This record gives sequence, structure tokens and C-alpha cells, in this order.
Amino acid sequence: MALSQPTAPTEGTAFSEVVPLVCAVALYGPPVVFLLAPWLVLGVMLSGPAAVILVLVAALLAAAALLAGIAALLTMPFRMVRRHRAAAAQPAVGALRRVAA
Repeated sequence: MALSQPTAPTEGTAFSEVVPLVCAVALYGPPVVFLLAPWLVLGVMLSGPAAVILVLVAALLAAAALLAGIAALLTMPFRMVRRHRAAAAQPAVGALRRVAA
């Protein structure tokens, strides 16, 4: 007995399965499409402004990261000189041993 391979449904069969679900009357009320369509319209109306806000937030975060990187690059020589001077100002461990001995 050979097992048959499952086939992907065509667009026509998928559409014919979805139509009864969309046009179903829930407890003698309006069809489901009348309940879901306002939410779809609201989502489409809000997607544009939400996309603009997300792009602005992403641009501000990128600008902040760029400024932080530039600030780190500009302050690095000063920090290196300060660390070098601090290390040079501390007496060496060997010098302390000679004085103590």
C-alpha cells in the first residue's frame, strides 16, 4: 500500500474554504466580515503614522549612537594622555622596595 503525498491546496480551494468562515452569521448577527472590517481599516489608518514614528525613533537612536561614537573617538587621546600621566606619577614597585630595604 503506497502512501500518497499531500499536495498543497490551490488558491481556488483555499478561497472556497475561507468564504464560509468570513460570511458566517454568528448567532443570527451580522457576518463576521462586518465585525472585522473596521479593525482592518483602523489598522491600515494607524500603520502610516506608526511607521513614521518608528522611522523617527530609529533615526534618533542612530544619530545618538553616531554622536556617542564620535565623542569617544575625540576624547580617546585625552584619556590616553591622562592615563599615561597617572601611571608615570605613581612610583614603581621596585623603587618602593629599594627605599624600604
